[in-house]
Amino acid sequence: MKNSFLIAIAILTFLSDLVFASPFFSQRVPNPRSEDGSLSSSTIYNFFGRTVVQRCADNFRISSSKVVRSVSWWGKFKNNKAPKSIEFDVKIYGDKNGRPDNNKVLSSTNISFTQLTDTGQNFGGKSTGDDIYVFRANIPPVPIEAEKQFWFSVLGDSGEGNGSFGWRFIIDNRDISVSNVQDLNGDISGMNFDWKEQAFNNFSFVLDDKFISGLPLPDLVSEIPEIETFNKLNNLFSITFKTQKALLYNIETSSDLKKWSTSRQIRGTGNTVQFTDEREAIFKNQYFRVKLSE
Repeated sequence: MKNSFLIAIAILTFLSDLVFASPFFSQRVPNPRSEDGSLSSSTIYNFFGRTVVQRCADNFRISSSKVVRSVSWWGKFKNNKAPKSIEFDVKIYGDKNGRPDNNKVLSSTNISFTQLTDTGQNFGGKSTGDDIYVFRANIPPVPIEAEKQFWFSVLGDSGEGNGSFGWRFIIDNRDISVSNVQDLNGDISGMNFDWKEQAFNNFSFVLDDKFISGLPLPDLVSEIPEIETFNKLNNLFSITFKTQKALLYNIETSSDLKKWSTSRQIRGTGNTVQFTDEREAIFKNQYFRVKLSE
């Protein structure tokens, strides 16, 4: 057996590729559309003397596992009274008995927009219709398993005196959405909802596995593979690295740092995992790296 010079490298390639790619899930409402709909998913001030919060969520499923890194959604403001700024709480829920699981929030991100993006389109496809706005944001990576039901939800707070946010939708009898209204109780991001109301609304949103160029990035530390130890014992090279639960990692090898091949794939557990290369060394130099699977 030849002696090999072994080097471990942790590399995350997507950081240099921050582009808005083709989304893996798109439910964008086409425009113009005369049969337009919207439903408040927002804090509603002075609702018969009360301040209430209505939250909507829309179910989705995909055919192959992906990781959500950016989201986009579309809507309007009541009476066309758009605020100068707005805060959103964006959540992705797991599913429980055909409803969002309040005990399984896979992602919760608070996002502030100090500038609004008017699409130039109008609600109902008429020039007199309310302006339609698009909101885009990068979020901490969220693994989405294939063929399982999940729920996407946005909740806006445009402030008192402004129009409440209405999430744009189309009616589709093949799919469902849910909503619930409650009195405002503390921070809107911490409120739980009963999801009592069901409708056949397809809300307008897009999920992408790429970060959107030019937008703030979330904290990526937890997603970068962090190698803890590597060693060679009895001519076997092993490496241990921290993982994030449900993410898929590729262990790649190369003899020249140019051409890389996947030696093994490991599903993250949330703990440290170990990889041992038991192959016979056939190259003078052998390099290793850990990458998140695309």
